[in-house]
Amino acid sequence: MKMSYLIGIASLVIATAVTVTACSGKKDSGNSGGGESSVAATNEGGDESSMEEASDKEVKYYLRGGRFKGDQTIAQIIELIQNGEIDGGAEVSNFDLGIDAPLAIIPELAQELDKAGIQESDFTVEITTDGKGIVITDYTGRPVNITIPATIEGFPVLAIGENAFIRSGITSVVIPEGVIELMPGAFSYNPLLTSVTLPNSLKRIGGSTFNTTGYAIQHGNVVETGGSVGNGAFESSGITSIKIPANTIVEQSAFYQCTSLKTITLGNNVTLEHTVFNSCSSLETVIVEGTLRGNFSNSAGSGAATFGQCEKLSLASQKTLRDIGYKNSF
Repeated sequence: MKMSYLIGIASLVIATAVTVTACSGKKDSGNSGGGESSVAATNEGGDESSMEEASDKEVKYYLRGGRFKGDQTIAQIIELIQNGEIDGGAEVSNFDLGIDAPLAIIPELAQELDKAGIQESDFTVEITTDGKGIVITDYTGRPVNITIPATIEGFPVLAIGENAFIRSGITSVVIPEGVIELMPGAFSYNPLLTSVTLPNSLKRIGGSTFNTTGYAIQHGNVVETGGSVGNGAFESSGITSIKIPANTIVEQSAFYQCTSLKTITLGNNVTLEHTVFNSCSSLETVIVEGTLRGNFSNSAGSGAATFGQCEKLSLASQKTLRDIGYKNSF
């Protein structure tokens, strides 16, 4: 584990336990072939038939992960994993199969990556200025199904830092009790992320935290009552239903273009900024348990409206929103 004395968590703000599951994975850090476009292509290329073919150990792949290695068979890639030369953030490409995605798209490779198990040394951390805990700032481990430890070297984990797990190739993560904040981009661009467990202690989800991930919340609130959800926190994710508790602040574009989202429950005095649910093209039901605050009723065009371009919204839900002051188009 690498440790540096840097930031404090005086500004930590939010909280709630939930287990989330996904429909649809390392860091950019100079990765010449593993940028945003290749990761985002997973949903198009990683279909069932492709994955079945990908299990054939004779099939060759172009392996990328910060350096070009040429074409490899599954057996050769497993050997590289066993030798510690590559981790879960490396990517494979095979244009014949339509694959341009993290290693975890191929089951044998994900299983091999997980064999290493989680070690404290897999995490880079910073201690808070008050010395009461740590923030995880980077993940360099090989496993793609991970449980984050509640403590590292005896210090409680209080936050997941900005972009800490971006493009890490993970497919599931359990975040321990005691974590208060997920900072911006913490788990973004992991399109194979299939399960996320959030703790009851969580108070703030930062901007773009789960951008382009693909999971769907199964139960529970997104955050604790009075918490906040940052700008673009769940943008373009595969979330299907959400419950936002009373007095929560939901910032601009937090759920923008979540095209699988069908049901929303909003507690009393929830603050909604514009474009929060814009372009949620499958949204059918909005339940409001009281009144809403913020810019949700602004008169901007449909492209900036809180519920703009939600064409499938039921008439009953449209009336509910009209009755509390929503003036824009759906």
